[in-house]
Amino acid sequence: MDPTNDKKGIFLGMVFQFVKGVGKAAVDIVSNMLLAVRELFKQSPRDSKKTILLVDDEADLVDLVKFQLIAKGYNAIVTHNGLEALEVLKKVSPDLIILDMNMPGMGGVEFYNKISTGHKRSRYPVLVVTARANLEETFKDVEIDGFLTKPFDIGQLVKEADRIIAGGIDPIVFLVDHKENPHVGKMKEDFSGERYLAIIIDNFQMLRSKAEEKKPNFIILEYMQKEMSGNRFIEKIKEDPLLSGIPLIVYSYTGFKECEEQSLSAGADKYVGKPENIGDFLRAIKEMKMERSDEG
Repeated sequence: MDPTNDKKGIFLGMVFQFVKGVGKAAVDIVSNMLLAVRELFKQSPRDSKKTILLVDDEADLVDLVKFQLIAKGYNAIVTHNGLEALEVLKKVSPDLIILDMNMPGMGGVEFYNKISTGHKRSRYPVLVVTARANLEETFKDVEIDGFLTKPFDIGQLVKEADRIIAGGIDPIVFLVDHKENPHVGKMKEDFSGERYLAIIIDNFQMLRSKAEEKKPNFIILEYMQKEMSGNRFIEKIKEDPLLSGIPLIVYSYTGFKECEEQSLSAGADKYVGKPENIGDFLRAIKEMKMERSDEG
């Protein structure tokens, strides 16, 4: 039984007894009380504030940032180096980490490595703030979520935090493969471990239907398909106005060399062959992000 419901029942019972005792004169007062309490009961754990972990040793700056974040409705936790932040992460899973670089005890780079997967992708969204502008290119290579150079405007930092949190934690990947294939479940699990939301897609109709609900950031396609040839499946994706702009990565566990030429000629953006592990896909994703960034 939900203890919250027990508390509601006890409270409402007390109110009823109170009304009986004092008569109708108190009804208006109690009605106002009930309206206020109803608003409180509407608040559930699912509606809890987003949490931002600040990791910075500049006390004055941190206090100012914390004040602004709280004013925006965030829950802000302050730590002054990487060691303190690691202790907090044992108890809290923040929606964003705002990370400085130069700190005593454990600096930002070492801390970032501690919270990263084996493929150097952070397990949490990270906004790096540092006076070392030359580090921006370094962190682009490991796909951080944001970068600001000190000194910065506090309003700019809050806007960047809003942007990252509003964008959600996990990029979406559609894995277009036969559900019965033993490797596809492992792929989904591995992508989840790298902070991607992976959805297994079994056919073209399902692909389009899911894309109408929420467009993925990437489509990853097994070349060998049941309902049509790999070439035709790729062509249908590229012909479809809903799907054509989504980056398409193709692989094949058959390892047939001709699959690469046929995939690329049909319109695939990348071909990774027979993948050894999740790293092959992550490298392809990173390359595509860099290419699109250069084009932009």
